[in-house]
Amino acid sequence: MKPLDEAQVESKTRIMSYGLMVMTLTHTMTHSFQNIHTALFPVLRDEFMLTNQQIGIIASIPNLCQALLSIPTGLLSDRIGSRKMLLLAMGVACVGALTASMANSPTMLIIAVSLLYINTTVYHPASYSFVSRSFKPRDRSKALGVQGAGGTLGMAIGPISLAVLVYLGFQWRQVYLFWFFPLLLGIAMILRIREEPTDDLVLSESEKTEQEPARSLLSASLVFFMVYSGAKMVASGMTNSFLNVYLVETQGWAFEYASLILGGSYIMGIIAAPVGGYLAAR
Repeated sequence: MKPLDEAQVESKTRIMSYGLMVMTLTHTMTHSFQNIHTALFPVLRDEFMLTNQQIGIIASIPNLCQALLSIPTGLLSDRIGSRKMLLLAMGVACVGALTASMANSPTMLIIAVSLLYINTTVYHPASYSFVSRSFKPRDRSKALGVQGAGGTLGMAIGPISLAVLVYLGFQWRQVYLFWFFPLLLGIAMILRIREEPTDDLVLSESEKTEQEPARSLLSASLVFFMVYSGAKMVASGMTNSFLNVYLVETQGWAFEYASLILGGSYIMGIIAAPVGGYLAAR
């Protein structure tokens, strides 16, 4: 695909463009499943007679699948394009949600949650690439901040929807089925994207002079960021996996209230992500 000319760039890269709206909403759908199973651990522990060690395994295997597939999915996204990868991600999520809605054993639940985590692994390289290539450098951080807010909203709304639906009398399996239908909407929204950016936008001469020279992929900054992200994920996984178990079994909280607390802990990120993107652009 040829690079867009200056007039096309200005018309297609507004911060509230259709493409960014789709990436933000599908990001919400992708992450809506991420904390549902951890919020469910007090219920799953009683239903399947699980020990703390088994809960730790259920929490760890999906993250391991996610880590192992991160680099291959990034390479595949470069080869086949963002749009196809986004459709693949939504399709994997649909299969995972349907499998979770029928899970009758810990093994089946692990498979379902692993598929839902693989969905995020497939989704992220494609969506970030799509957004990055759709905006000029001066607006790129802002756009990524808006998209990041969608993901944080998903991590918040998952446990919150679980608490609300369970309070209304639904079973936990039906919560996964409930989120299956927004995924179908996400597929329809992605199919409406007619043009996919395949290269960086054409820059004016003044903008080109402001760009830093290209650096190698493996840099000190990237290694530091990976170490930081890894430590953050380890701490987050250890906390989230057992937070609801602690609140329900040790503190005597109602399961629905504990799920609200877990979901509410991400609310600040909905504001912080776009603010961070704006500050990065400045």
